[in-house]
Amino acid sequence: APPFPLTPSSPAHTLLARGVRTHAFAFMDVTTLLVNSQSHDPNIRHPAEAALQQAQAQNFPGFLSALTGEVASVNKPPEVRHLAGIMLKNTLTAKSEERQAELTNQWITTVPQELKEMIKGTMRDGLGDGIKPVRGITAQIVARIASIELP
Repeated sequence: APPFPLTPSSPAHTLLARGVRTHAFAFMDVTTLLVNSQSHDPNIRHPAEAALQQAQAQNFPGFLSALTGEVASVNKPPEVRHLAGIMLKNTLTAKSEERQAELTNQWITTVPQELKEMIKGTMRDGLGDGIKPVRGITAQIVARIASIELP
C-alpha cells in the first residue's frame, strides 16, 4: 500500500494520478524495514538496511515519499515515525561538502516539484504534531530543505 491514504483529495493520490511514483517498497512494508534496520540481530538488520539503501538508490523520489508517509502517519508507533524522519533528514544532509553537493543536486534534479511541495507541506504540518520527537525531527527536515532551496 502507498504510504499515504489514497483518497481522491490526498496529495499521494494527486501525485499517482500524474504518474509520480510515491512508493519505493512494493516488496515490504516500510515500517517493518525501519524496525528491522534497528534490530540487534545482524541477520535481521543487514537485509533491512540493504533494502533501504537499494530503495534510496533505485527510486529516490519514492524513497522520500515513503519516509514522509511514515513520519506523517499518526497510526504508526512514534519511534518508527521519528526513525523515518531521521532517515529522511539524513538523505538530505552530509558532513562532507562534496557529499552535501551530491545530495543537494539529487533533491533539485530528481524530485518532482509536486513531491517536493507535498514533503514540505507534510513536514510543516509535522511541526504541530502531538509527539515531541516527531515535531523535533520535522523541524530539522524543514531547516534542511530550506538550506538546500534557499542557500
